[in-house]
Amino acid sequence: MKRKWVMTALIAVMMTSMVLGCSSNGGNKVNETTSNSPSPQSNEEGTEPKQEKVELSMYAHDFQKWDGVTNDSILKELENRFNVSLSRQGAPWEGWMEKLALKINTGEAPDLFFYLTTMPEYKSWVDSGVVLELDKYLDKAPNLKKLLDNGLYKNLKINGHYYFVPVVTVSNNHAIYYRKDWLDKLQLEEPTNIEQFTAMIKAFTENDPDGNNKKDTVGMTASKIRDWLNVIYTGFGVKPEWNLNEAGEYEPGYATESYKQFLAWMQEQYKAGYIQKEYFLNDDAQKEEAFYSGKAGVMITNSGVKADGVIEQIGLVNRDAVVDVLTPPDGPGGPGGVHSFGGFWGGWSISSQTKDPERVVQLLDYIYSPEGRNLTYFGIEGVHYTKDGETIVPNLENRAKEPADTFAPVGGELKGLYNVGQYFGNLFQFNGDKIEVLSNNGFNKNPEIADKQDAYINKNLVMSDIANVLDFPAEFSEIGQKLLDIAERYSIMIVSGEKEVDAGWAEMIKEMNDAGYAKTQQYVKETMSNLK
Repeated sequence: MKRKWVMTALIAVMMTSMVLGCSSNGGNKVNETTSNSPSPQSNEEGTEPKQEKVELSMYAHDFQKWDGVTNDSILKELENRFNVSLSRQGAPWEGWMEKLALKINTGEAPDLFFYLTTMPEYKSWVDSGVVLELDKYLDKAPNLKKLLDNGLYKNLKINGHYYFVPVVTVSNNHAIYYRKDWLDKLQLEEPTNIEQFTAMIKAFTENDPDGNNKKDTVGMTASKIRDWLNVIYTGFGVKPEWNLNEAGEYEPGYATESYKQFLAWMQEQYKAGYIQKEYFLNDDAQKEEAFYSGKAGVMITNSGVKADGVIEQIGLVNRDAVVDVLTPPDGPGGPGGVHSFGGFWGGWSISSQTKDPERVVQLLDYIYSPEGRNLTYFGIEGVHYTKDGETIVPNLENRAKEPADTFAPVGGELKGLYNVGQYFGNLFQFNGDKIEVLSNNGFNKNPEIADKQDAYINKNLVMSDIANVLDFPAEFSEIGQKLLDIAERYSIMIVSGEKEVDAGWAEMIKEMNDAGYAKTQQYVKETMSNLK
């Protein structure tokens, strides 16, 4: 659903799967390692006396549905441990960032808030002192320190300092869903390269795969969110974000000859009618509807628990439909693969005006500890779950006693995860100097689909040379957004045939140069040099 300064629309698409959908939903192994975080409420001999109780606010999208709920026993566990009173605040997805920005800009910043930390306004909050600098607190927050010192996240600094704790996610969970029953009916092999993929979407368009004797199907549907297509254009050699080329210059993937070659392929398929007409006007709901209704044979969206919804929705229309996922096709630029989002999506920040910053840091440190992640992921052991070896066994009776929406339902039962805990990302563990996201789809109704897609992703996960580097000048983001807008606009014109490939590409590069492309290249070069 990370080029990190993407348009808000992409961010909206990705949130459900990356924070909620990509969460390890079931059968997860519980890390038994205990946290070294101190417990502020401890008052045994030789420890500090219990601190005065403080009220703390937490803000994230959709948190408003728990606003005022006081009998959440997992929340109470956190409150008792740190002697705090936690209130949850938020707003629906449409407008949640605007509401948070208004609160912050009017001096009402929540004590602890989630935000998309690559958005330009976040850096302005850092520069104006709204966000607490975490550096001086990390020596007493061992779990946060270990996370931020990791090679994957060590560059998540702004002005040379840490200001947020990343929400740890899988690096990508995009899946190419397709109608396997159509493929079998047409006696085609499952495609593994772009030539076979092209032949499949052609057959889905021209050879009456649904057997209704009408030419009313299309090979592939898509939406205006171009980044879904990285599952295809990676095989053309397109890399995410900015990378160092053979000439020693940094360039974004959408300005490379590899991307031009991908656009040429797209235009050819679009003109032939194998890709849904005017797909670039679709939002994701419209894209999905074309697939669910049996009008399109291929769709790219999220995997994980999303697979359950895809199979359920298409089954409502056609109970005999068979859905599967494809490996990203190999192409002229190399093996198929997917773009890495950098292993995080947004982060949690602390207001510089919070009453007790040390305690909020310790609360966050505990939530990110193995013990805290188990609590905020599965609930209270012995109450909300037990363990069968290393497998989580949910206690449905006790989960049902919790307030509405405390636990995520699976198949009509409260087998899923603690909903609030998923906002802090996936379970993870350290393996040497690497972070491993624990991805187990055992709670899914269709785990085999998600497991297969996980394996496909691991085949070729492509990461940018500037992955998770945030400390660019503000003008880099401003010009970069203009460049991206130009690339998006010309991509549509070229694919639709409004512009021929060579002429359209030349116009796009010229417009990018006029918008300050060379300056952004220099910013990347200088920033990367400073990191070294």
